[in-house]
Amino acid sequence: MARTLTTRDRLVVLPEPGHRYLLPTGETITVGKRLGNGAFGLVHEAVDDFDNALVVKTLSPRNRTYEEIKANWEREIQALSTLRHPHITHVYSWFEHQNAFSIVIERCTGTLKDLFAMPGYDGSVWMRPIARCILSGIHFVHSQGYVHKDIHSGNIFWLMHRNEMDATPASSVTFKIGDLGISRLATEIDFFGTVLAQWMLPPEFLAPDRFGYVGPQTDIYHAGLLLLSVWHGQDLQFEKSQILDGLPRSVAADLPPPWGPALEKALRRTVAQRTQTAVELWRDLQQP
Repeated sequence: MARTLTTRDRLVVLPEPGHRYLLPTGETITVGKRLGNGAFGLVHEAVDDFDNALVVKTLSPRNRTYEEIKANWEREIQALSTLRHPHITHVYSWFEHQNAFSIVIERCTGTLKDLFAMPGYDGSVWMRPIARCILSGIHFVHSQGYVHKDIHSGNIFWLMHRNEMDATPASSVTFKIGDLGISRLATEIDFFGTVLAQWMLPPEFLAPDRFGYVGPQTDIYHAGLLLLSVWHGQDLQFEKSQILDGLPRSVAADLPPPWGPALEKALRRTVAQRTQTAVELWRDLQQP
């Protein structure tokens, strides 16, 4: 029997393994196993008629009305349709079925968390390729007027490219930013309504009167935290008091150049004194 939930005013039938859906683009997708159940909804594996590896993200009702969920879905589709870039996960399509709103996205090989767990992982080897891909994606997000606000190892994905001419395992890898569900236009960010992960709060969120306000430079701060975690091969989490005291910046300063000087600047507490753009951070990382 299909799993159901309710909004405040309607019954919602959620996707389940084996369900098939006809997309607006004309092809059919078949839903596979569930991959996750987060605050923003369910995620399932899926495959289409062309054997493309996909995921289906279905928004959770979360005690909202049908119209509220539909508005969030349409806003996310608008953002994802605008933010098409080689280093941002690709959106294939979207659909509504029995009051459930879903988005179909390319399925990547894993997240940076999975990469950290690989035997023999060496952060110094992975820093530059990850930084180039992710900063390129962040730059594009900002160029379109958006702020991601949620960049961390759990939503940075790595993808092994499929070789259509050879059945041997793929060996070419790239990195992509995903989970743009809480992205907002920079002009629409409401500080008091901003949602941020508690374990990666930037100083400007904790003390805006001292350090400035949430905006594009928040993504630079998060990119600095991300690359610091890449170096150490694990998520580095800081207490609020440590963030306010500038501990992430101090930890970054201990790295060898160019990583230490570049990340120390990206992790400065005051927004105006921090690295201002993804391009600037990438250039800092090229210094001898």
